[in-house]
Amino acid sequence: MSLSQTSLFSREDELLVGTIRELASNPKVLGFIEDVINDCTPDKPYLLFIPETIHKPLTKSRLYKMVKDFLRDNAFGAKCHVVFISNVLGICPEEYAACETSNFKLFGGFPDRTVIGRTAEIIARYLEKTKNNYEKRMVYARGSYLETVKMASENSGVNIESILTESDLVWLKRLGIKWMKIGLKMPECFSIFKKRIAEITDNEDVQMKISEFR
Repeated sequence: MSLSQTSLFSREDELLVGTIRELASNPKVLGFIEDVINDCTPDKPYLLFIPETIHKPLTKSRLYKMVKDFLRDNAFGAKCHVVFISNVLGICPEEYAACETSNFKLFGGFPDRTVIGRTAEIIARYLEKTKNNYEKRMVYARGSYLETVKMASENSGVNIESILTESDLVWLKRLGIKWMKIGLKMPECFSIFKKRIAEITDNEDVQMKISEFR
């Protein structure tokens, strides 16, 4: 049976299933995007973008749990709004992760230039709409997800600080297969996340705590 015959909806549980292009044009997905852009009103001073995960709901991902645990343990929990970067949805704020549409199943490979451009356009719209809601905006990502957010920042004129610098990425790539397989969750990388987020948000208490455990 071909993918096109099994995509868009699973008859068993009405789960959205398909390739990036198929899902991107689905009415439910298009409606979800407009709802987020029009209705999401952030009430936290910091925005943190992280990549989506294959497993759903998105808030069950190991990276999300690591990020939230760190934020909670260091008094960032009430200040940081986590938003997933999604090649299908564009963005998915954490509070929308339980929505039926966000729990799609994706088939296919890596995003091409068209997909990256479309995702960047959606993120740019969100940045423009919320430009007065956040004090600072950060992204913890790599590869095409980081490229997408950088493009959105340029298109919208809204600054986003990358937690991983170019020199960080060069160093992490030297770790080889470990970086390829574990990526943002690996201890060497997550230690950079903890240090930089404290610096970007000017949290001296967290900076001191991190330096004590080096």
